[in-house]
Parts: sequence; C-alpha cells; structure tokens
Amino acid sequence: SNFDDKNGKRVLRSFGYDKKLMKKFTEALLDELGTYTPENVSDQVGKMLSKMKIRGDKYALGQFYGIAGGAGTLIRIDEDNYYYNIGYFAPEVRSGRSYGATPHHNANDASHLMYLGELEKFLKYRNDYRQFYTAILEFLTDTDVSVYQNPTFNEYGEALLTDYITVYTAELRRHLMRKLSPYSAPWGNDMTEATFLSLFNVKSGLMMLEGELTKASIKNHWALSPTGSGRSGFGINRKDRRRLQAMISNYFRYHDDASKREIVKKIDKLVGKRRDGDCYRALMQYFNNEINLLNPFRVESIENEIVTAFADFLMAVYDETDEIVESLSEAH
Repeated sequence: SNFDDKNGKRVLRSFGYDKKLMKKFTEALLDELGTYTPENVSDQVGKMLSKMKIRGDKYALGQFYGIAGGAGTLIRIDEDNYYYNIGYFAPEVRSGRSYGATPHHNANDASHLMYLGELEKFLKYRNDYRQFYTAILEFLTDTDVSVYQNPTFNEYGEALLTDYITVYTAELRRHLMRKLSPYSAPWGNDMTEATFLSLFNVKSGLMMLEGELTKASIKNHWALSPTGSGRSGFGINRKDRRRLQAMISNYFRYHDDASKREIVKKIDKLVGKRRDGDCYRALMQYFNNEINLLNPFRVESIENEIVTAFADFLMAVYDETDEIVESLSEAH
C-alpha cells in the first residue's frame, strides 16, 4: 500500500493496465506461493507469465510480489524514512532492488537519474551543504544517521539522504559480491564520488565530458554505454569524472598557499594518496576494500578525523570554485 505510483504503474503495465488480468494472475501465483523464495521469485513469476501468455516484466513483478508477500528486509532509519532490500543473491551483481520511502515519496526504486535530479535541485538552492555532506560521511564511516534527529536538518536534505542511502546500499551489496574489487562493480564508489563532485559541478555549471570541460547538468553523471550494450549507470563516464576529480584535488595539492595544500595533505595522511592525486577516489577505495572490511577498527579509530578533513575539502572546493575553473581553463 505504500508503493510509489511509479512502481504501481510499472506493475500494471505488465498487464496492459488490466486490473482484472492482474487479479487473475495474482490468484494463480497464490496457488504456488509455497515454492517461492526471494532468490527465485522473479523466475517463478516469469514462468507464470509464460504459462498465461502474458508479456510482463518478471523482475518488476517479482520484486512487487516478493515485498507484498513479506520477503526482503526493512531498514528503518527513523519513523518517516526507511527502505526495503529484496532479491540480492551472489554472484549476480544485477540482482536485487532497494526501495526507499521518505516524506516526499512512497517506497520507490529510486533510479540514478531521479537521485541526481533531487541532488541538483538541492544544490541549486540555499541549503546547509556541509551538514548534508557531513551526514553522508558519518553514514559511510559509522552508519551514523543521528542527523535525522537534528531539527535544523530540513526535509529536502532528509529525503535526499534517504535516497542516497537506499541507492548506495544497493550498489554496495553488488560490490560486495565482487569482494570490493576497485575494478569490478564499484558502482557505490562511483555514485558517492559523483555526489561529492556535484557540489563543484552545480556551482560552476561544468562537467568533464569527452575530455572537455562542458556546460552540463549533473544528470550526465549517469549515462548509457556508447557501445550499444544496453549498459548504463554512474560508471560509464567514470574516466572523465575521475580526471576532473584529480585536477581539483591537485589544484589544492600544488597551490602556492600552504594552508590550501594542507587541506589535501590531511586526507592523504588519513586514507592514502593515489598516484594521480584523486582525493575523492582515494577516500572511497579506503572505505571499500577487503582489508578495512575485515578490520573495521582501522576506520573507526580515525572516523571523526576523516569526516572533518573531507568535509573541509568539499567546502574548500565550493568556496574556491571560480578560482578552480580559472586554473583548469588555463591548464586545459
């Protein structure tokens, strides 16, 4: 009953918006309900679709019927914000979905584009950006979501953070199936790096696309594969995005002002320095690697320092956006 209208329409589309046909299909499923599990529900739904000669989306329907039947896991952040995880099974990195619910929308399989649209809107208006990004960092270091209890955290930041957590959880689950390899399904890293970089992107209006600084919406952090493979996501423009991340990081690293150099030196000392200098990528690969997964105390012992240092860096990037653009334009 708390499914967002978008998901309801996607389910009904499989039946040509014929509610009587959907009811008939549902009754047929109920006869075999005891054989279903979260892992096989989509395949079982697919078999029933074939049996009844219905051209439907077995994945959308499988998730819908799975959640309706009580499958999946509910994670409640607070009274108004929560999400469901359902159907993740290794080694299939494209399995599973996470549905987030906020005061702004019912349980929704938040797409990357939907999330980026929300983020862009949030960053275009006067909001407490440091509070929002600090909240992400606290979640990443210690799954700390105490910001929801802060009366100064507005409803837009609250909804955006819930959708970030929902999508990130989905991508991290897939990354874990690849043992947190930085080269295989690192989509949670991609999403988070893009989220951090968007503070610069929105203020400057610029993104790195096809090797050039270009006026563009941050929705371009998501893209379709140019190869025609049908793949899409945050990883398609990874090379360009990380090139810009390294350029911004190195703007501070090699600045004439020692206080600005110190901003990235603090991050280097905490999470390590990459050869290309990219602080954004270094942070996420520090969080998501097998060594720290097995030894969480390594992160816990310096979590407050990481949160402060990276929030300082992000706000320095925001404050210096015009100077960074000028520097990059001269060097490009």
